[in-house]
Amino acid sequence: MRTVWGVAGVLLFGGAAAGKVNVHVGAWVMQRIDAAVRGRVSSVLMLASNGLIPVSLGVAGFLIAWSSRGMFLLAGGMILLVTAGASFQRPVPEIEYVMQAASCEVDRAALELLGDLHENGSCAVLEQNRAAGET
Repeated sequence: MRTVWGVAGVLLFGGAAAGKVNVHVGAWVMQRIDAAVRGRVSSVLMLASNGLIPVSLGVAGFLIAWSSRGMFLLAGGMILLVTAGASFQRPVPEIEYVMQAASCEVDRAALELLGDLHENGSCAVLEQNRAAGET
């Protein structure tokens, strides 16, 4: 019985994390796609995330029939390789920077209404980094 509760906890955590990540990544991707092709890109992403599930389950079924341990080792290894490869791509570390820059644009507009408080805010560091990168 303890195993069932452990699995339920892992599934609950995984589902909640996947829901949060999928919403943020989906919104981030759609903001960067030209409006003229946004529908096409969205359909390709939906095909990749939902349409390939039966294929994935079929492949996993064959691998489980071969070796359950081998299937999980292969899947874990593939996840590690994809994650390691993606972490070295330039856009991935810039996601936080882009989100912070967007937040600073909103802060800047609000602070212009309230007065010049921008120099002491968190955006001052971002602007210093931006200025240092441009020189």
